[in-house]
Amino acid sequence: MNLRPIVRDVQVERNLRRLVQKLVNARWFKYKLVSLVVVTQLIVLCATHANQPSWFSFWQTVFSHCVAAFLVVETCLKLYGHGVEAYFSRNSNIFDLVVSFIGLLDLVLFPHGCGSATNIFIRLRPLRVFRLYTLLSHNKNLHFLKVVLVPLPAMMSVLLLMSYVAFFYANLGVQLYSGVDFIQDDRFGVTSYTSYRHTDFKTLPHAFQLMTILATGDSWTDFLIKVLENDETVNYHVTYFFFGTYFVIQVWIMVNMFVLFIVENLELMTSEDIQRRQAIINTFQRAWAKYDPKGTGRLRRADLPALLV
Repeated sequence: MNLRPIVRDVQVERNLRRLVQKLVNARWFKYKLVSLVVVTQLIVLCATHANQPSWFSFWQTVFSHCVAAFLVVETCLKLYGHGVEAYFSRNSNIFDLVVSFIGLLDLVLFPHGCGSATNIFIRLRPLRVFRLYTLLSHNKNLHFLKVVLVPLPAMMSVLLLMSYVAFFYANLGVQLYSGVDFIQDDRFGVTSYTSYRHTDFKTLPHAFQLMTILATGDSWTDFLIKVLENDETVNYHVTYFFFGTYFVIQVWIMVNMFVLFIVENLELMTSEDIQRRQAIINTFQRAWAKYDPKGTGRLRRADLPALLV
């Protein structure tokens, strides 16, 4: 466990900075006001639709710039109130800084919403919605949201293993079924292109894309029947074994491992022992911060007895 003390806010001497620090630490500012702004931004983004009138797009741009300006001001106030070290000691503040910087670039480079067809910052505006996660994670009733992030390292390992299995079967499929054509569909007497236009075993990238689709369990029997109907060079027992084993490994084993990690972490985080240990750790970190306000992780030998007592 990488245990470090909580980095305390900078000790203020000026009245202005003391007022700013009190403002950014106020619950109504940290949670209620920011949540209201972000939720309103979410509603505006959801109202976007095709062929919307120009006046609606104009007011969307104006409101988005107002939200961006508010987030930039909020970031500046937190930097000034908490101090640089205390601000960057929290990962959520770093994410907020990135979102605010993107909004500032959008505000400066496209003040009138010009070039919206090629403005990449418009595509990045939905990132502001993810700020709600940090705000909601402080709600005890929504404590289970942390369960989604805790097993991410283990889930990434499973995802990497799934990619390796898909890559192996894609290579094998290219060697066995490179002559099978999945494009034409004559089931209704009309030759048409299916939605999987670039998924076949002719090339390795196309085969890997096909195996990724099959990992979701989407129409895997249709591809199996297509191979059996159009390929007479490979024994049908081999084809059944190829698709059957891949479906079992990816869909029944690998995908269910994601659910396994989430359920396991949910049980751990809701157990009384884990909650009691987390409360003890938080108390220890707050006590440690009194002797190490900068959060260096070091402690003088003379302060150790006082900390333990």
